[in-house]
Amino acid sequence: MIMLLVLATGYNLKAQIFDDFEDGDFTQNPAWTGDEDLFSVVPYELDESVLMLRSNSTGAATYYLSTPSFIVSETSWEFFFNLRFSVTGANFMDTWLVSDDDNLNNAQNGYFVRFGRTQKDISFWKRTAGSDELLFDGPDNQINSSTNNPFQIRITRNDEGLWLIWVDQGATGNFALLGVVNDSTHTTTAAFGFRIVQSGAAGPIQSHWINNVNVAVMPPDETPPEVIGTIAPQANEVILQFNEPLDEATAENVLNYSISDGIGAPTSATLNATTLTQVTLALGNPLNDGQTYTLTVSNVEDLAGNSMPPQEVDVLFFTIAEPEFREVVFNELMVDENPPVQLPAAEFIELFNTTTDKFFNTDGWTYVNGTTVRVLDEAIIPPGGYLILCRAADIPLFETFGPVLGLSSWPALTNAADSLTLISEGGTILDIVSYTIAWYQDPEKSGGGYTLEQINPFAECSGMMNWRATDDPSGGTPGAQNSIFDTTPDTDPPVLVDFNINNPQSITFFFNEPLDPESLNDATYTIEPPIEIESAGTGGDFSFINLQLAAPIDTGVFYTITITGVTDCPGNLIADQNSIEFLIGFIPGLHEVLINEIMADPTPAVGLPPHEYIELYNPTDKIFDLSGCRISTATFRPNTFIYPGEHLVLISPSNEGEFPGIEPQAVMQSMSTTFLTNAGRELFFANDNNELIDRVEYSDAWYRDAAKSGGGWSLERINPEEPCRGGDNWRASTNVNGGTPGFVNSVLDLTPDNVAPRLVAILVPDSVSIELVFDRVLDEIAALTAGYVFSPDLTLASIEPLSPANLRIRLTFTEPLEPNLRHDLEILGLTSCTGIDFENNDPAYFGVPAEPTSGNMIINEVLFNTRVGGATYVEMYNNSNAILSIRDWEIANLGNNQFRLITPEAYILFPGEYMAITTNKNNIIAEYPFGDPNRILQIPGMPSLNNNDGQVRLINADGQVVDAFDYEASMHFPLLRTVRGVSLERIDFDRPTDDRTNWMSAAETVNWGTPGVENSQFQRAADDDGEVWVDPEIFSPDNDGFNDVLNINYRFSEPGLAGSITIYDSAGRLLRRLVRNELLGTEGTISWDGTGEQGERARIGIHIVYFEVYSPDGMVRGYKRSCVVSSRF
Repeated sequence: MIMLLVLATGYNLKAQIFDDFEDGDFTQNPAWTGDEDLFSVVPYELDESVLMLRSNSTGAATYYLSTPSFIVSETSWEFFFNLRFSVTGANFMDTWLVSDDDNLNNAQNGYFVRFGRTQKDISFWKRTAGSDELLFDGPDNQINSSTNNPFQIRITRNDEGLWLIWVDQGATGNFALLGVVNDSTHTTTAAFGFRIVQSGAAGPIQSHWINNVNVAVMPPDETPPEVIGTIAPQANEVILQFNEPLDEATAENVLNYSISDGIGAPTSATLNATTLTQVTLALGNPLNDGQTYTLTVSNVEDLAGNSMPPQEVDVLFFTIAEPEFREVVFNELMVDENPPVQLPAAEFIELFNTTTDKFFNTDGWTYVNGTTVRVLDEAIIPPGGYLILCRAADIPLFETFGPVLGLSSWPALTNAADSLTLISEGGTILDIVSYTIAWYQDPEKSGGGYTLEQINPFAECSGMMNWRATDDPSGGTPGAQNSIFDTTPDTDPPVLVDFNINNPQSITFFFNEPLDPESLNDATYTIEPPIEIESAGTGGDFSFINLQLAAPIDTGVFYTITITGVTDCPGNLIADQNSIEFLIGFIPGLHEVLINEIMADPTPAVGLPPHEYIELYNPTDKIFDLSGCRISTATFRPNTFIYPGEHLVLISPSNEGEFPGIEPQAVMQSMSTTFLTNAGRELFFANDNNELIDRVEYSDAWYRDAAKSGGGWSLERINPEEPCRGGDNWRASTNVNGGTPGFVNSVLDLTPDNVAPRLVAILVPDSVSIELVFDRVLDEIAALTAGYVFSPDLTLASIEPLSPANLRIRLTFTEPLEPNLRHDLEILGLTSCTGIDFENNDPAYFGVPAEPTSGNMIINEVLFNTRVGGATYVEMYNNSNAILSIRDWEIANLGNNQFRLITPEAYILFPGEYMAITTNKNNIIAEYPFGDPNRILQIPGMPSLNNNDGQVRLINADGQVVDAFDYEASMHFPLLRTVRGVSLERIDFDRPTDDRTNWMSAAETVNWGTPGVENSQFQRAADDDGEVWVDPEIFSPDNDGFNDVLNINYRFSEPGLAGSITIYDSAGRLLRRLVRNELLGTEGTISWDGTGEQGERARIGIHIVYFEVYSPDGMVRGYKRSCVVSSRF
């Protein structure tokens, strides 16, 4: 048996080296040198309030840091490390305690400790003349985690060359002696440091953490040794464990040991030559089984010569007994450790020895979790003792609570329900526990972090009524008496609580506690309407009775059973709570039960509890059993029924009890508190045969109300009589509480949908197929039989309605389409799922896109400063002669380094078409009524656009920047009272995007924005034969969208000219220096917005535009042009 020594931390040393890296700098105080670029001091991943030294290599490397060190004898080396990866033969760390070279890669002589290797162990090495010798090989798999290996290490060496290796696994504050080495080959050193060997694997990257380095001379040892543990493996042998290495002569002197009750001194004492901390005593007189003796130890010395005063310790010898039923029991279960309260965030099981005089050894016992079998290793459970079972990797987390036995392969405990069995090596069933989440009897604690505790471990049998959630504020009592421990006898009769239909002729009835199986011989069972019972039986933990019927029960019929004559384990006879109704419900088919209401974003709460829910509605006259049904990954508990016309509210187990007064409710298994995504998700409602019952793929656009989509309001189905419809059949609740769970929907309207389906987009994913996207769910048969007429003519290879929503039809052609060629489409005979005919009211066309190039797609309008609660948008325009696809394009703001995918769908833009993108299409349509809703695309996310400035980038699928616009708020028309909610519009497609004068505030006449349509300030430069001309010669800078700017156009025959433009009023007074010494192209346009140097409005009347041009050879030309500033009256 290996004994671990506990060593108190914190003895004082005079440090030669100390570094906790709190100064954030490893290059001084002390100075570490080596591969400095491959290390950094950063906040610790597991506690960002602490700075630590961390590795920084992003690939395979061998690298080190060292610092000068000159002490070897009577020295202590201490440090913390955490290798947050799986150590291997190619990924490990060496700590050089003694090195003759500050370059650890070149060290020829010294000592180092290796953390890692293939064995995942801690080993101690000596290097002499470049050759390595293994001095100590620690146990394998000590560094066994792939994510977290925290250790505090302390190594000491005395003048005689005795090395002690102490390990604090888990950095808990308690050290255990790992190994002892005698070697004094090297007595001088030049450096201490850390050397890392790292492969190209991802795990070790930036995953070596080091802290609290302390190298110091040890103070004199003046503390005598102590006995810290005893064991009597047999009647004539006692093993003593000491807390430090011992002097051999005094440790083996038999006169230094004496055992009470006539045993006396041992016949021999033998010191373990490897550890020097363990002494084996051979006894002349045997110990009695089960008797505790007092052993007195004195005059034993440590290696420093400190002699022990007399110390008394207990010695117990025992033999192992064979356990009987419930002599060892499951006593406490941590089945849902998250969120943790105060206990470790790890599962555990506590076993308890209910006897007063028996010792048990778990070696060879079988632990069964469901159908998973594990064989236990050796562990002793004394009378009244506890044993904690957990994952082997979690042993350090529980050692402070008591004895722990780890399983290398731990079968996870299911949160909702599980069955556990413990069997002795001889095959005796010791205990069975079949818990459910209801055993907590506390909805809040069942959400995680609290254990299930047994109330009376001495009861003959134990079921739900003998268990409940712990009362301990830490979340449980591992290794100690349960917080709810109570041995008061059970005087309550059993209660019939539930049933399960195994098949129409086999029904199981459940009780709240185990029954006496013998009492079933005297039981009577009465069923109404009458049906004959063939047999009754029980099993497992005896908390149920299984009845076999002579004939099957009828579907949809209520039956009542009354059971008399049975007793529980203590003999209490069943009383008045002995009847229950049961039935077989129908299995729901398509649209026989509907998803009727969805609370996806419950906060901020309006008037309902701040928790998610789903409401189901049964529009039929049938009773349905939802057992085995699921909504996506959430499943129904057994015996969940929904009755005709009923609204059933589904909630998370964590929210049980949070909806008082709302009935009926059903708790869904595997439904988390965030099961419903705020922005939208698919809810697939299927029966036990995986047949579709209903399907809803909601989005926040379904609210049709920007304020309500922000939270606290449910989505309600409008017309349950037309269940095939999609988002048009849903909207935000109008109830003052924010929703109507359990009641008729506030938006209920049974008016039939007479709106024809509309084609909203034609996607072109490749050269041989297109996808037609509609705003109404289509009739699948009509989609397959409809006529699709193309011009120019095309031949279809297949027609595929895309289920399950049937909002799309994929048409595949026999031949690839020619790029950049327009095809028109007419659809005949297509109907919605409610029978309304499709009408070809809008032109439908498509084409295979060409390859985009820079300048083809331009940024045409940007709304960055929104009204309160409004959304931003960016409009793009196809300024080419080619059809362009925006699939996998991104919109970005380099000002905050945010990149957002526009769409993964194959949307196309024909030449001259606009597309505005936003996160809230409904908001943009409402606030900018002059825009085109068909040319506005809602996307999941937009980069945030600062009100003052930003750097908008349009990036194609290849990662190339297609257009770039650096906006500033100062680009707005300066005379506006506010620019909130006002977009910036491009004036001319062909002028550069970065020309500040090519942008203007949208006009008030279009409500300050034109998403998806021609800009209100759009104005192409006029053609003229001269070198400089202006248009329009009369303009009105009042931001009404008509002639708001003056375009100053130029065209020169030679390149390389520079120019200045100055505006004067009719009296010759300077009004505006528009351009100063700007390099000009051979042609271009510069716009004037009719304001002066201070942003004031120019007076009405004639103004002079003076355009001065300079050539590189010194030639200067001047052009005067007149214009008129006007105003409407």
